[in-house]
Amino acid sequence: MKANNQSSPSKLPRKINAPDLTAFIDLGFLLVTFFMYSLYLAKPTVVRLNMPEKPVESLLPVCFGTFASATIILGADNRLFWHQQDLNELNANNLHETNYSANGIREIVEEIRKKSISPETFTVIIKPTDASNYKNTVDILDEMAISGINLYAIVDIQKEELIAYENKVGYSNLALK
Repeated sequence: MKANNQSSPSKLPRKINAPDLTAFIDLGFLLVTFFMYSLYLAKPTVVRLNMPEKPVESLLPVCFGTFASATIILGADNRLFWHQQDLNELNANNLHETNYSANGIREIVEEIRKKSISPETFTVIIKPTDASNYKNTVDILDEMAISGINLYAIVDIQKEELIAYENKVGYSNLALK
């Protein structure tokens, strides 16, 4: 038999080593602060559409006509057409295709403006089709700003223009509103 003093090994109280969580709490607060700050910066912004600053009265003497304006039709698949025709005379043959480059619509608008009756009141009428996209509208507005065209309007496409456009592109998948 064993003696009482040697019967079992002595049990020493074990020291529990818990990790110090102070650094993790600091990291948590930093992450919360970071995400709150990044959400504050990521708020959606509204793009402003710059309109002419001239009052309406000053625009009244503007001369509208086939040689005082140009019409641009925004088509499907990033295609771009323009004309300077009366709606009664418009057909697929006098609807001209161009592109969004500096040698495309920008050069054409500059040339037409120089030949205009009154270059100061030259007006561009922009008519997007249902098949055009938002990027095309932004691109053409950029071209108006680059070209220095101050008088322009975005309006609905007319039935005669839609028929000429459909005849030019060779398909009819667009509906007039």
